[in-house]
Amino acid sequence: MKTVIIIIILLLSSTLVQAQKEIELEFLKGEWMSDSLQTTKSELWREFIFIDSLGQFYRTTWWSENYLLDKKLNIERNKIKKNNSDYLNIIKIDSNTIELNGIDYYGLFKRDRWPNIGSPQESLNRFIVGDSIKKLLTGKWNLKKIEVLQSDKNADYPKEYLDFYKYRDFLNQSTKEQLEITFRKNNKFQINGNNGEINYHRFIVDDEKIQLWKSDYIISLYCELNKGNLIIIETKHGIERKLIFNKVSG
Repeated sequence: MKTVIIIIILLLSSTLVQAQKEIELEFLKGEWMSDSLQTTKSELWREFIFIDSLGQFYRTTWWSENYLLDKKLNIERNKIKKNNSDYLNIIKIDSNTIELNGIDYYGLFKRDRWPNIGSPQESLNRFIVGDSIKKLLTGKWNLKKIEVLQSDKNADYPKEYLDFYKYRDFLNQSTKEQLEITFRKNNKFQINGNNGEINYHRFIVDDEKIQLWKSDYIISLYCELNKGNLIIIETKHGIERKLIFNKVSG
């Protein structure tokens, strides 16, 4: 019975697509966020899609091994094409809602509710850059050394205080002992040190920072990749320290 209902829904959706006039690109342009989603991948509970002024389609998420699921697909007559074949149908529901459906896929998407926070291109860039950085991060990293940058702001601090700050704990682990962090493909983050193994629900990396989720709070880490090293940057009371990790596997 369930299969029959699904077939009927798909047939009705297909009929609606054919009956609709071609949706204007001006309407589709921008960022859309899923309001409901049904796919074969249970971890995908939210997606973001972007359509640019050239009619190119991008599908993204933070809840997958790859942040960038589809890129630069063409839209032709209310259909998204992939490898020269029909991939997804687009149905306009109202002025702020569209539906995407295809084989084993259904999504109801709402227009970006916060257009003033950042442009669609800036939002898309977070996924594109984050996806490439995540691929480099995946694996295990060991703490190699710590540096405190001297500046006019901390010139008056006594050396003892600067040393204390330099070696203060990182994510509840001592920096004076062996410290290892792991980024996993499934978006899990783990840190091993003097307090044993501490696991975080997930991590997200974009074009600026890494965010770690644990219990009911989020930790933001500002980082850079330089000559194969991961550098995590922390600032407190005007004192900046850099934790430099080197990759050992992954």
